Amino acid sequence: MTTRNKIINIIKLHTLQPHAFFFLLINMVYLLPIILAIAIDFREGDVHLVLNFDIEILKKIVSIYLIAILSFIFGTVLWSWARKSCNKNESEPFISMVYPLTNYYYIPLIIVSLIFLMTKIALIPKGAYNAYAFDTDAMTGGIWTFSMFCSEILVFMSIPVILSSRKNKWLIFALVALISSVNLLHGTRFFFIIMMILPCYYLYISNKIKFSTLLLYSPLVIISLLFLSYLIFLKRSNVDVGWVHFDFLKIISPVMYESIFSQMSLINVLANNVWSDFGSIHNLFLDIFYLTIPRILFPNKDEVQFIADYAYLSPMGAFSGYAHGLLYLGYFYWIFYLVLGFVGSYLYEKAKYSSVFFVLYVYYVCDFLFRVMRDGYIIPSKMLINCIIMFFILILYEKYAKSILIQIIKNKQMLSKRLI
Repeated sequence: MTTRNKIINIIKLHTLQPHAFFFLLINMVYLLPIILAIAIDFREGDVHLVLNFDIEILKKIVSIYLIAILSFIFGTVLWSWARKSCNKNESEPFISMVYPLTNYYYIPLIIVSLIFLMTKIALIPKGAYNAYAFDTDAMTGGIWTFSMFCSEILVFMSIPVILSSRKNKWLIFALVALISSVNLLHGTRFFFIIMMILPCYYLYISNKIKFSTLLLYSPLVIISLLFLSYLIFLKRSNVDVGWVHFDFLKIISPVMYESIFSQMSLINVLANNVWSDFGSIHNLFLDIFYLTIPRILFPNKDEVQFIADYAYLSPMGAFSGYAHGLLYLGYFYWIFYLVLGFVGSYLYEKAKYSSVFFVLYVYYVCDFLFRVMRDGYIIPSKMLINCIIMFFILILYEKYAKSILIQIIKNKQMLSKRLI
């Protein structure tokens, strides 16, 4: 092998895969606003009170981010090494698979959409739409939990639609995204943001748009989302929009709030030194187990969780994944991100040959990894398990739906003949 070929092979082996780029991007989205806010003394929404810590805490935060990013990237490289050591053939270029969506898929999609809207209507008496839901008691109880479950399932069910070859798939996806945007009315922006990320990521990994094109139009999309988020923030905060002066700091305030307030738990963990060297890994598995149990079978599951004792660290909602990492795994939190990178590359490889894995890969990157950054380990793990189970049910349903419907029609025809 020539030196040139060796260099090419090394570049292929170590080139960042799409999910590694995405993980790097979302880390920057949450880290850079903290650094920027300190640098420009950002005071919108009393953010400066949250960032009232010494430079040593900032150094620790940056170190935690960098170690996690490097661990994730190493996990992706580790998969390549493992694949090579098993004498597998050279990895093929990514070719997007087409999910074989049938007309029967739209039946459960419509049902879930209707149930989702019903749960949102059920939240009206709780005052969820009069202020941010976090400022009311609406974010507790079975209705809210089921509403969030339906929101996540709706996001997941939109992925096979995008990955299909249906001519009207973008219209259907737009309708599902519009229904999902109801979450914006009570201040829950996360589902809507994921719905906007899904088509962009799909188009990029499918080579339907170039990376340069994505960079060109991304600022316009981001500015639009920020502006929309800010208008909703004003509405939920009962601010008289007519008197608001829209300057640069106010326009960027939504992303600053999202980053800083969601990372408040990490700041408090480090400032108060409430984590241990080795964490409490067994409680990580216990908390995931508790949370996945249906509330009707375990109504008090929130109170028995290990992480419930640390809810005070994040009074504004959300819970940094890195805060969870320190509390559950201590100094070994980086192993979690190494595993995430390894799993991401495994799914990426499988997605080249299976439409089922393609769906799981897109969900893993656009939803699960994003949620881990913002909501910690427990909620995203629960949602991942729920979506995998739902996907398995949907696959079985699509496989046998036609034969079941035909059998029902035949039974009705036989019954009609007997009655005659």
